[in-house]
Amino acid sequence: MLEAHETRTASIALRKKWYAKQNHNNYMNEYERIRGELSKSVLRGSSKAHLEKRKKTLEELGAIAIDKIG
Repeated sequence: MLEAHETRTASIALRKKWYAKQNHNNYMNEYERIRGELSKSVLRGSSKAHLEKRKKTLEELGAIAIDKIG
């Protein structure tokens, strides 16, 4: 019985870790997509303002800019 409880606890912890990593990756992917959109030379006015606001929100949530070299 004790072993079953430990296995269940470990399973729950693992799922929680995977879920947190998935959320982190989703936010980082959205952040990178927004950075890409903002780097384009042609954007509509309201669209650019919305993207910059969302970028700021994601940065406050912990998203970081990772410039890929190469």
